[in-house]
Amino acid sequence: MSSLHQGLAHRARRVVVFQVVLVLLTAGGFLFFKGSLAAVAAIYGGAVSAVITLLLSYSVRQASELAVSNPKASMGALYAGAVQRFVAVLVLLGIGIAALGLNPMALFSGFVVGQAGYFLNVHQMKKKDNGS
Repeated sequence: MSSLHQGLAHRARRVVVFQVVLVLLTAGGFLFFKGSLAAVAAIYGGAVSAVITLLLSYSVRQASELAVSNPKASMGALYAGAVQRFVAVLVLLGIGIAALGLNPMALFSGFVVGQAGYFLNVHQMKKKDNGS
């Protein structure tokens, strides 16, 4: 694995850990105020968010490998990854609500908190990289 790929993997792990911590705090709040079923739904929503982060990391890694030999294929990989993530979100959230019968408010709360954790962490890494 190249140093670029190791750096991407390290950043992805850091983001996912941050997401997990925030989602567990959110689930704790749901556990305290709404009960264990709502906490499980929040964890499920957060897990969907973490899966999306990992899929993004995978598609960026794939695109960076392709960029060396074929920049157009690299862009295609990024677009395909975006479509995969979009479909994965729809399917996984649909399964959580329709098939598993999880509390929609708690599920979406976990998902949103996980996504917020992603954006906050990525923003912080960009500030650090820019020296700000």
